[in-house]
Amino acid sequence: MLKPDTVQLPDYSKFVKKEFIITEDIEMKKSDIGRPMLKGTRFVIKKIIDNTVTIKISNTKEELEKIGMLEYDFNRVINQSKKDLLVLKKVCNMWEDDSDKFIVDKNSVWNKPDYSNDQRGGHCINTSYYGIPSDHPDKYGSAKAWFNDKGKYVNSDCVMTIDYKRTDGKVNIYSFQKGQNIFYSKNCYGFIIKGIEEQLAGWEKRIPYYKKWVFDWIFGTKEISIKTLNKMTFKPYK
Repeated sequence: MLKPDTVQLPDYSKFVKKEFIITEDIEMKKSDIGRPMLKGTRFVIKKIIDNTVTIKISNTKEELEKIGMLEYDFNRVINQSKKDLLVLKKVCNMWEDDSDKFIVDKNSVWNKPDYSNDQRGGHCINTSYYGIPSDHPDKYGSAKAWFNDKGKYVNSDCVMTIDYKRTDGKVNIYSFQKGQNIFYSKNCYGFIIKGIEEQLAGWEKRIPYYKKWVFDWIFGTKEISIKTLNKMTFKPYK
């Protein structure tokens, strides 16, 4: 009796749970790993299922700093923050140069009192700037300042804004409003700018708070394709 044909699957057991070291810098930003992998970076293959390989970087923090693995993320965030600031400042200039062309958008659902629990309407925006005075006139509705039982100022980065539009039809260039005739208040954009400027200063100084973020990104397990893995130059690490 003839036996039926069988499909032979590749055996990856000799790679799983083994540690490897990269022997050559390689640009991986456009791959599914999403970052450069530099010489001296070590990783463990946690598992391989079908075409998906799960890896985890295994260097110490000190080793990663020494070989420069943090610089990609620092430079990425710094460059994006600078781009965002340029765009936001252009939007603020639109307010300054043509303030008479901004009117309240009466058709915006966000301007209705139902959404803010306040007759002034508007919606709450987290600006990431924590120096807003508790008595600022835009701190009402959902952004109203309050203090917890320990006296901590809560919602300190929040302000309310109503939606505006321009009478000349000129569109916004920032974030999800890009390409639409929808604008926040000038105050709101101003606080967002201050928040980004403060964060940017911290990123440029490589403060421990942001360094922890970068380490968390690097040390997180990553799922990549076997094709991506084969683009990396590595050898077993002992």
